[in-house]
Amino acid sequence: MQPHIYLAGPTCFLGNARELYDDLKARCLTLGMVALSPCDSCVTDDGSAADAQSIRSRNLDMIKQCDAVLADLRPFRGPSADCGTVYECGYASALNKPVIAYYVWQDITYRDKVLAGISQDGAAIENFGLFDNVMLAAGLDSTHETPEDAVQALATRFNTISVPQHE
Repeated sequence: MQPHIYLAGPTCFLGNARELYDDLKARCLTLGMVALSPCDSCVTDDGSAADAQSIRSRNLDMIKQCDAVLADLRPFRGPSADCGTVYECGYASALNKPVIAYYVWQDITYRDKVLAGISQDGAAIENFGLFDNVMLAAGLDSTHETPEDAVQALATRFNTISVPQHE
């Protein structure tokens, strides 16, 4: 049986979301995995509270059905990853599902990102040398700079078809 992978991340907010999801799905399928995105079960977004609850329920159900989460953790609307994506990572982690992350740059710490552009309110800024908040960064199964590397890590984890690494 092919492993099912949930695609978490802010991709759904981008203008070319379908194209980006299709590319990730194709990469996963090439390596013997089936990827599901939040857009797979989209309904009309009417902006209502009921619609929001429906979107949340569908996404959490997809995470339950999947074997792992592939998470885009690029900084989004601030120095940290998209808060919805972080929630999904935590949810998957609570279900003991592996979370493999990409767009993780280890060369800049969360503290440096916060100090670079977010107004200071006098609160302490954690300084563990991690790319994001400790509860997220320390809870991931692996981190990668590119989606390609992250998909390959999932394929290796699930012992599916392997392709040569790029050089």
